[in-house]
Amino acid sequence: MSNGWPDSARMTGDDIARLRALIQRVEAATGPDRVLDAEIACAMCRLRLREHGARPDPMAPGCVRDIAGSWSAPEFTDSLDAAVLLVPAGRDWMTGTHQSAATAVVTRAADEGAWLTAATPALALVAAALLARLAEVRDDC
Repeated sequence: MSNGWPDSARMTGDDIARLRALIQRVEAATGPDRVLDAEIACAMCRLRLREHGARPDPMAPGCVRDIAGSWSAPEFTDSLDAAVLLVPAGRDWMTGTHQSAATAVVTRAADEGAWLTAATPALALVAAALLARLAEVRDDC
């Protein structure tokens, strides 16, 4: 277990594909999106359940509707303060601009991370943080 996740909590290929697709949708978003916020919250919930050794069911179709309908998900796609909550512990992050686009990177001492581009700094940081989390769980798959 390279990142401390129990064997029963490893991500499946479907989980990884869902997270990759979510990252791509965040990068493609043109601005804040409450449905994306809800999907991010659902993804984080699944990741946190795995960290504690539980194996959650795949995302149920009602998950996004229920969270978005109650507006209880943090505004990850609109707020850097909320987006920072997605950065894995022990990682550094930075935002900037490149050719008029917002960029962000999440790094750790052992690597330089990958700069991601999106419409806003919050979207770029969300995408970079989710990519960092994907890298952590892929190490253990």
